[in-house]
Amino acid sequence: MRVELKTHREKVLADKSMQKLFLLVNFFPEKEEIILNTSINTVFVIDISGSMSDVVPGTVKNKLELAKDSMLKLTNSYLLGPSDNVGLVSYDTSANVIFNMESYNKNNLEAGISKLKIGGGTSMGEGIEKALELFEKSSGNSNNNKIFLFTDGITFDDTKCREMAKKAHDSNVSIVSYGVGEEYNENLLMEISEETNSNARHIEDIKDFFQYISEELASSKKEAIKNANMNFHFSRGFEIEKAYRVFPSIVNYEISEQKIDFGNLFCDKENIFIIDINCPKREASKIRMTKVKTSYELSDGVPKQEEQDLLIEYTDEEFETNRVNEDVMYYLRQYNLQKHIEKAAKEVKNGDYEQAITYLNEAEKTALLSGNNEIFNKLQTTKNELMKNGKISGNTIKSLTVESKTMTMSIKKNNIAFTSEEIRKMTGV
Repeated sequence: MRVELKTHREKVLADKSMQKLFLLVNFFPEKEEIILNTSINTVFVIDISGSMSDVVPGTVKNKLELAKDSMLKLTNSYLLGPSDNVGLVSYDTSANVIFNMESYNKNNLEAGISKLKIGGGTSMGEGIEKALELFEKSSGNSNNNKIFLFTDGITFDDTKCREMAKKAHDSNVSIVSYGVGEEYNENLLMEISEETNSNARHIEDIKDFFQYISEELASSKKEAIKNANMNFHFSRGFEIEKAYRVFPSIVNYEISEQKIDFGNLFCDKENIFIIDINCPKREASKIRMTKVKTSYELSDGVPKQEEQDLLIEYTDEEFETNRVNEDVMYYLRQYNLQKHIEKAAKEVKNGDYEQAITYLNEAEKTALLSGNNEIFNKLQTTKNELMKNGKISGNTIKSLTVESKTMTMSIKKNNIAFTSEEIRKMTGV
């Protein structure tokens, strides 16, 4: 695998404090690393609380029946095979193991799905805990471990959900969470998934649940590069402030002693991250900012390592710092687009629609500059709803906030060049 490192500037000002560098990290899979599919260990964790009995408008079925229909479609697809291990857990006031994780068997999954019945309250943390117990008992040898978590409502045990997400992270288990309707806590779902280097999804129409699951299963089987991480050995005064993935989706990462665990990477596309680095005050000179040690494993389990030196020049000439790397700025622009959307969503919940419109306008402008038509169209839909109804529905703001994290794009030719003012706002310099 080729690992490319680029900073947004090659030079920073000498004798100036509070400067920041944005480091783009791009993992390029090589041809020999691109494989058809990897096996996965997965547990489906399904909400069977009372609210799942609500009949879906335009149908004669309730939400649970439609969710079961979507899962049954999996048994008639190519997405799961004998090399995969599958388990099923339901939860309402408590959690119940429908069947333990075992080699995928069409008849067993169909029988398990048929046992899902409407229950009472919502204890999502209990469901995650039961799923993690199945991973502990499983003999599956793949380290591509996934929980598919489905809910339509507010859980009683937020704290336990966060504790279980942390445990999942430590156990190398990713949680892909799906929320449907207007009642669930999208911020909690995003927090749970992001803790495990994954994404939450918002389902506007529960009949589309199969499409969401199938997309994620197909994508998961391309996570053939395992346990990727980077250790940074900085020169005095440099330090990482934060790290986040920007393609193919946005995920924030924890930093531990200047080390970042990226988890599994896709073998069929670029995996692009940005790392914010704080720079100390230095006199004019060219120095090695850091030695970067990258480690990962291919599907054969053989560990790979490589080291790179990253240089930075401090200069007295301000004009020399004006040139920026367009690739880095492009992905930073998309990350900032997501930040505008998050701020708008917060103001919507606070009932301050005037301020929300300000952030939505900023997001719309950034989406247009990035050539991101998918997010641009969602923003227009959101603003049109506000203008027509004087408010934004929970379904609309959830769709915008959650789904926009999965809509980042690779470099496009119609990306509009950066102005000096935009660069200043984005980088602080």
